[in-house]
Amino acid sequence: VDTYPYNVERLRSDNTNTSFPDVMPESLQQEYGLYTVVVEDVPSVDARSQYVEQASAPVLEGGVWKIKWSTLSKSASEIEAHDNRVAKENRAKRDRLLTKTDWTQMPDAPVDASFWISYRQSLRDITSHADWPLLGPEAWPQPPSSIDGEE
Repeated sequence: VDTYPYNVERLRSDNTNTSFPDVMPESLQQEYGLYTVVVEDVPSVDARSQYVEQASAPVLEGGVWKIKWSTLSKSASEIEAHDNRVAKENRAKRDRLLTKTDWTQMPDAPVDASFWISYRQSLRDITSHADWPLLGPEAWPQPPSSIDGEE
């Protein structure tokens, strides 16, 4: 590979004295060293500890030019930064959930506040969860339903 990316438009501009058909068949493209490049699917990674990097040049594999991906490990400081960001996002989520239920603690609330006390305490305690800050949906407490079906 001399130049990547390289396309039909660039081939035309690099060869201004050559007449090419409007729709250039693949066989003619190959005569000029122009080949289709397939970009492989991005591999799935553990976003906490890995990232992917796309190769800068295609490789010929099984007669097909491909752009591949590399899976690389994050450094300890990158993992720490990820965990800090996730912790900040989870604290913000916890705070939003608490704020949404503040009304349940008012003396004139139309629900029994005792239904909500345990839920609100579980939200406050979420930072001591064993998986903190890497919480899955199942780690979050579920709000109670009051007797009349209100939440």
